[in-house]
Amino acid sequence: MDLGKTDTRLVVLAGALVLSCVLPMWSQSVPVDAPADPHIAVLKVVTNLKIVRNVKIGPTVKRPDGYGGRVFSTGVTFLERAGYKYSDLKRLLRTIEQEGKSIRVASINLGKRDPGTDWWRPRSMVVTSSSAPVASAIATLHSFEQGLEAMKKSCDSLEVNRLDVSRKRVKWDMSLEIENVADVCQSMSATMKAKGCVRVTAGSQKTQGALAIIAGCAATFADTAAEALARQEIWLTRLQNALGENVAPAKVELDGGMLRFTLDAKNSDQLLTGLESVRRAFRVPDCRLSGYEKTKEGVRCRASVLLKR
Repeated sequence: MDLGKTDTRLVVLAGALVLSCVLPMWSQSVPVDAPADPHIAVLKVVTNLKIVRNVKIGPTVKRPDGYGGRVFSTGVTFLERAGYKYSDLKRLLRTIEQEGKSIRVASINLGKRDPGTDWWRPRSMVVTSSSAPVASAIATLHSFEQGLEAMKKSCDSLEVNRLDVSRKRVKWDMSLEIENVADVCQSMSATMKAKGCVRVTAGSQKTQGALAIIAGCAATFADTAAEALARQEIWLTRLQNALGENVAPAKVELDGGMLRFTLDAKNSDQLLTGLESVRRAFRVPDCRLSGYEKTKEGVRCRASVLLKR
């Protein structure tokens, strides 16, 4: 019997036993829904698309999201090497977001379009990763395209010269010939489902009975249902944790940037302690009181806090 082979087999068996015990524990310690690194996601995509030399990728930056979590973001600068077709840029955005459930293109500045062509000179892009569900610039861009198609039906000519898109806002410069700008912009705003009207911020010039517009326009979008729901859940959880067991929220509603709530407590001391805990948890100067009354079970007050992102 070869002792050297016996020792080797014992070492291999021991190593396998250790790995079988350690690997399950290690896999359980890694959160499944942990946000991915946006820097790595962008680097992988631009390498596969063979445009890595045309972009400069910044480091990953961590910052609070304002709801108790963190957002990971990285900036991308497009170098002045070549232009890109509009369809190729959309493909780039979609491919980046396919790298992970938490990866989102937060904004992209498509820059200036070459006159008479479909080539764009993009400037910059921001890619983020977060555990909370948020909308992406792709959804905003899609909504903008729908509004643009509706606008083209009422225009003799329309050219988009510059385009800057974020997940909440789209800004663009365009040239067109049209008679009634206000009505068409209002129709475009309704098609895009934007918050408020599309605003024309530049002048116009009469040409052959129409208006030749060189316009800078902008539209702001409301929160998506997923964002609003996630934000509400985060704020309610923070409120409940701040109050503890002695004070109970009887009614809570989220009204824009204001969190309104009604609190029940056994006595005024517990109520005041609960309000102070809420003030500290939300980092506000004070809780705004709008009502106080005695009940059969104790005391009740209505209050609100101005939320900070």
